[in-house]
Order: sequence, then C-alpha cells, then structure tokens
Amino acid sequence: MPNHHRPGQNIRQLARRRRAEAVRLFFAAVAVGAYLAIITFYFTVLPIYVYALGASSIVAFILVANGVWRQANRADQGAKAEETIGHDLNSLQRSGWHIEYGRRFPLVGDVDIICRSPQGQVFAIDVKSHHGTVVHNRGQLRRQVGNSQYPFEKDFLGQVKRQAVQLKEADDYSYVTPVLVFSSAKVNVSGSQAGNVYVVARQDLRSLLLDRG
Repeated sequence: MPNHHRPGQNIRQLARRRRAEAVRLFFAAVAVGAYLAIITFYFTVLPIYVYALGASSIVAFILVANGVWRQANRADQGAKAEETIGHDLNSLQRSGWHIEYGRRFPLVGDVDIICRSPQGQVFAIDVKSHHGTVVHNRGQLRRQVGNSQYPFEKDFLGQVKRQAVQLKEADDYSYVTPVLVFSSAKVNVSGSQAGNVYVVARQDLRSLLLDRG
C-alpha cells in the first residue's frame, strides 16, 4: 500500500531517537557523579569500592553514549544520501513514474526507494552513503582503497535481493529488479551487475531506470 514518506524520513527519525538516547546516557553519567559528590559532601565518605563502581558506571555510560551518537551521525549521513537520490528522481515522478520512500517490511526492514515505471517495471532500490571505489570481486562487493580491497560490513547484495523478493510477494508483481546505488562512491562493476543486482553510482541511477523501465 503506498505511503507518503519523504526521502530519508525514516532514517532521520532513527537518528533523532539515537541522539535522544545518547543524551539520556550522558545525563545518567552526570547523575551518578553528582549523586556520589552530594552523598560525600553532605553525609559521609563512602567505601572505596562504591567510588570505583560509580566511576566505572560513569565511564560505561559515556562510552556507550559516544557509540550511539556516532550511530546517529551515520544515520544522518544515510538520510542525506536518500534525500539526494530522491531529488534526482523528481523528474521521473513528474513523467509518470510512481515512487515510494521508506516502505517497511517485517522481515527485511525499510526499502529505501520503490520505483514503478509507466510500463509497469518495478525496482527496489537500496541507497548507500559509503565513499571510495566499489568493486565486485569473488562474488562480493568490496571497497577499494589504493591497491587493497576490503569487504563491506554487511552483505548488501543479499540484502537488496531479499527486499526485492519481499516487495514482489507483498504486491504480487511478476518481478522486482534489485538495485544498489552509492550516493558518494565511485562504482567500478562490470556491466553494472553483481549477483543479479544492478550496482550503480548516483549519477547513473536515473539512466539505468529509464533504460530498464
């Protein structure tokens, strides 16, 4: 069923929730420190192990808060990528394409962008905000830095293929084409295909959709 989400809306909300969680953790660290100081100043000196426990709790709260804040930064980066891609696709929408953003499925999470051409071709598009150069080697997508290649943290190809299958089954389409688009990276993938997934850079997405749509 169509939604009315804007590009990047879901992940912006995720970033806000993560920042709120980080702030709560920072306040928890401050509260522990303040509690120990007030008890010591107004009442009595506490056993040394209580201060040690309090100090370790403060450090733990701060470390976790920093990690959550970094996750929020990455979510904002992802949202910006989706917003940029969404802006690029505005002209397709004006020419009769149907485009949805951030549609959620129970098993695969959000599909960043769903495009349906006027001829009925459907695409499930997963947006990535990584930098560098993307290559396909030994059945894996890798990020190339200089002469070295490093695997990504997740199986992006498998992820977008599962999203395409979920969309196909949910809406009873005959086929959904999985597409992986990198908003900031260069893509050096032969034929723009890796494991039956189209893998393209931002500047090539619109032409791919027009050609295949």
